[in-house]
Amino acid sequence: MFMITALFFSLLPASQLTAGQTAIEALRDAVIRAETSEKASNAYKALFTKHWPSDIGLASKESNTSIALHSVWEASHRPQKHFDKNTHWHWRYDPVKTQQFVDFFRKRTSVSIPTWWQKTILNTEMEPGRGSACFGPLPHGQASSFIVQKDSIAVMLSGQKVGSLPLSTEILAFDAIRWKDQALVVVIPLGGPGKLYLFGPDAKTIVWRTDVWATGRWTVNGVVIEMVSLVLNGDSVAVFGEAGTAYAESFNATTGKSIFRFNTSYWQNWSESWKR
Repeated sequence: MFMITALFFSLLPASQLTAGQTAIEALRDAVIRAETSEKASNAYKALFTKHWPSDIGLASKESNTSIALHSVWEASHRPQKHFDKNTHWHWRYDPVKTQQFVDFFRKRTSVSIPTWWQKTILNTEMEPGRGSACFGPLPHGQASSFIVQKDSIAVMLSGQKVGSLPLSTEILAFDAIRWKDQALVVVIPLGGPGKLYLFGPDAKTIVWRTDVWATGRWTVNGVVIEMVSLVLNGDSVAVFGEAGTAYAESFNATTGKSIFRFNTSYWQNWSESWKR
């Protein structure tokens, strides 16, 4: 059995929890409390190396959405021989099985998954004992753009200015979307975490800003193409991105508080290198 859910644990008095069960809870709590991608990455490794998610049904019952997404991601994996003449990878994850993860993601989060991101997830190549990489099509239909001005960077959406960023802002990938009479803007730099902003109606006031963990990559060698899209879901906004590894993060649009975070490589700490 992979794990008993947090809900079940909460129904039992502490005196009835076994040492093994309390150890699992401690490992789960470390994941939930993680405030950086590095801490979350290490916490997932500690949890999954001891309690590997192999059953989709059990994994899907996990009460924490972030842990549930990673658990079902691992449980749905089925390595399949497949030579890619472009990348020269010899393995991939069976896309039919991986579709089970996509279906679970959609059901669990109620978020509409961009078509380009779904195709990326279904095209995950891997190398046993080392790592994995996602390759997908470019997003299309985005109406956002930016203009470098004399003293700032103007974020444009459908021809109108919706936000203003410092001229020193580094932009590798970005997107913008309207939410009520305001605008949500995500900016992913070349290194380090990205930023998600909520701009007020005046396109100048920043209501809140928060970190987007994105790929977790701090240094990059060679040419990098990163893609990112924003998707609204009621009063929350999801950030979908990919730059070799795919990620999805959701935030409360009113407060900027994180709802869930998912990354196929555990922020550059590939499970293929430490799974049993």
